[in-house]
Amino acid sequence: MYEYAPAVDPEPEKPATKLAPTTSADPTAETKEVTLDDAPAADPAPTTPAEGSAKKPSKNVIRVINNWVGDAAKELKIRLSNVNIKAEDAGRKAAMDVSGGGKTKVELDGQNVLDSYSVRYQAGLRKQGEGTLTITDETNDTGKKITTPKSESDTSGSLTAKGAGGNGAAGIGGSVAEGTKNIIIEGYATVHAAGGDWGAGIGGGGYYGEEKPGDAENIIIQGYATVDAKGGGGGAGIGGGYAGNAKNIIIRGHSKVKATARDGAAIGGGSAGWGSYYGGSAKGIVICDHATVAARSDMGDGAAIGAAGDNGKDTEAEVTIGTAGATAEQEDVHVTAIGHYGSAIGNGAKDTKVTIQGHVTIQTASDDSNSVIGSSRGNVEVNIKDNVTIDAKDEGTSIRYEGGGSGIGGEDIRVDSNRKVVVNIDGGTNGKVKIGDGVQIFGKYGAISGTEVKIGDNVLLKMKPWESPDAKYINVKGAEAAVGTRNNPAAGGLVNTIGDNTELWYYSKGWQQKIVHGKNVCTKKEIGRKDATCTEDGWVKYGCTYESDRYATAPEHNYQWTETIPALGHHWKDNGDGTHTCTKCGATEGQPVNTNSALELRVVDAEGMDQPFTVSQNGTLRTYTGAYDTATLTGDLNTLRYLQDHGAQTIQFVTNGQTSSFAINDLLAQGSGSEVFYLTHRGAEEPTLLLVEAVERLERN
Repeated sequence: MYEYAPAVDPEPEKPATKLAPTTSADPTAETKEVTLDDAPAADPAPTTPAEGSAKKPSKNVIRVINNWVGDAAKELKIRLSNVNIKAEDAGRKAAMDVSGGGKTKVELDGQNVLDSYSVRYQAGLRKQGEGTLTITDETNDTGKKITTPKSESDTSGSLTAKGAGGNGAAGIGGSVAEGTKNIIIEGYATVHAAGGDWGAGIGGGGYYGEEKPGDAENIIIQGYATVDAKGGGGGAGIGGGYAGNAKNIIIRGHSKVKATARDGAAIGGGSAGWGSYYGGSAKGIVICDHATVAARSDMGDGAAIGAAGDNGKDTEAEVTIGTAGATAEQEDVHVTAIGHYGSAIGNGAKDTKVTIQGHVTIQTASDDSNSVIGSSRGNVEVNIKDNVTIDAKDEGTSIRYEGGGSGIGGEDIRVDSNRKVVVNIDGGTNGKVKIGDGVQIFGKYGAISGTEVKIGDNVLLKMKPWESPDAKYINVKGAEAAVGTRNNPAAGGLVNTIGDNTELWYYSKGWQQKIVHGKNVCTKKEIGRKDATCTEDGWVKYGCTYESDRYATAPEHNYQWTETIPALGHHWKDNGDGTHTCTKCGATEGQPVNTNSALELRVVDAEGMDQPFTVSQNGTLRTYTGAYDTATLTGDLNTLRYLQDHGAQTIQFVTNGQTSSFAINDLLAQGSGSEVFYLTHRGAEEPTLLLVEAVERLERN
């Protein structure tokens, strides 16, 4: 461990200790150089604030060359404790410089400042080489491990880094015309990073003549880190410097990030300030877990999150927010993204792919002439799914403001366009996507615009039109997407292609116009009925009132449907005089003396003697009841067929302690008509069911 701290201050603002190595480097390891250039001699009796303290910045700089690599390599650990360095231009060195191929971890104690603003071309904390620089705050100023998030008023464990003005350099990352890679900010660290005129806050440096601009790769913010990054000029807040590409910028854990830029993307590619110059792409931008991100591009064509748009060369954007399938218990991402001329999220000039998924809440807006989520240029794919909520940043802005793009998709899509713009919105089986629920989304070329728009299940989408004669809600190849009708599904239209639980709300001039919705959203209102009788089916006619219940002024969905009420079937009661009467409708039918005829079944005892019984029918279930321990229900198949014609489908036999049943169709399938069945109950024994030929037929044979 190497510790950097100002000399003892008689009136210190924070605890401070003298610079002193607490562990020695391995003498056999490859170069591991840690130097404090031109360290001043200690003042034996200081009467003024110590150089390097909060009240008196030091001019001395820190240089770390860590080439400790290979199987035996260890992590080089450095502690900054209330270090305050304001580098001077004469030295042309960054306030702190970390290079080499080894792993270096910087622990922050107190409040630390690395200021290279006055040094031409230099980053505040310069990071070069293939090694990994980790900036963290794992222990408090007394050395105890931090286990809970710090309060907002706790300023310990912080770092402020400022890059050079002029041509510009990154606050943390590359100096002028330099890229950077492999930077991790984690733990409970608090980092404020400001790029110079064309440098990123965290990432690539500014321009220098025809030198290659500063790319940024593999920047990770995680844990409970808090980061505030400001890009200068065309530099990104986090990502590429002047016209620099950004690759693999990952924000995750419980981190809190604020990123701002002028011309470049707040998170993503750097801007050149004019078209067709080198880079500006942003690929592998990921925000997930429980991260909270506020990104804003103030002036130029750069995205809040994504690419530099046409202020670069064939820029591409690839942004993923959230984790596929994640629920509220697993993830809670919050993103605020505000673009100016560029998109809030996306913004590639050649290709753009934006995926928003998992459990994510986004507030977003774009002030002028672009799609808020997507891009006005090139091919675009936008996928919004799972449990995503997207709304306007402020009342009155919606997801568009006053410029003229589209809310989601590809802005101006015409039939003859060679662009491919695909928008997929789907909450799936268990999710719920909500877009514009607070303030309806809109845009000059449609709330949604694309060459292909697919809206699946469990989606709530609220839209309003741009104030123009050609205003559109869902713009597909330059035309408003047809709604269609339920009674003609073959003709297509949204009502026949959206999911059963989806709602599309159309507003105009502040009034709800219509709600195109899936069948599971429909509210059933009875508008007609015919009750079923014992022998005839009834019906109920319903209409959907979902739109009218919500005061829609021009409802299109007047869907009506009819549901059948099955015939009730007779409920017979034996009158004891050779007739039986239906207790429901009062119909009475006579029965012949031969109770084994094609009209009624019989109950007999063990000797085959007829016994009294009661019969009732509930719907299609016909029940014969006798208060006997041993008894048999019998009859021929012609009788069963007759009973079936009168509404019975199942025969049930009930005696003392025993109930059994059979389906009439099962027996009819086994005989021709005159066969006789015997369903016998003998106390607690298992009932038996036999089907035999009639006695008369046997005698004839």
